[in-house]
Amino acid sequence: MRVQDTIAHLKRGWSLPRRSSFSNPSRPQFELECSFLEPALRSAESLLPLDLEEFWTACGGARLFEDRQYGQWGLVLLDPLNSTKATSEFRRSRQRDFVTGDVVIGRFLGDSDLLLVRCDVNLADFGQTLVAQPLDPRVDWDVVGATFGEFLAKFAAAEGRKFWESEKAGPSTD
Repeated sequence: MRVQDTIAHLKRGWSLPRRSSFSNPSRPQFELECSFLEPALRSAESLLPLDLEEFWTACGGARLFEDRQYGQWGLVLLDPLNSTKATSEFRRSRQRDFVTGDVVIGRFLGDSDLLLVRCDVNLADFGQTLVAQPLDPRVDWDVVGATFGEFLAKFAAAEGRKFWESEKAGPSTD
């Protein structure tokens, strides 16, 4: 699925708050919503994967599967300017884990996990999308997509669940 197709799917299905399909009827119900910024022009300072450029050209940034009531669930995909600022902060605060080519593109609400894309065109992991956990060393970070577009499609299909956590845990016994 192309990035623009995923964005269109999210706009059609999640522009108004609603419960996810994984809601547990015996627990408090959270309504989730997706909202999008206006398209943004990126700076020419670095080479970006085409699917990330496509995202920023289409909508600039987004708040995906946000719990508007408590603000403890969802993903904020940053616009290019805030991505540059977040990447600089990440480089300063996580020097041990930062690798040239890391670009922070998002942060998860309710925790301190960051979403980053590998943007070093000279390396085999160009375009790979990872979740950087605040306390874990880089070797323990989750690769959540071979590309940003793959991550976005999986995140949309999972309705905002952290699908990589359930993949690590194995099949559920519920």
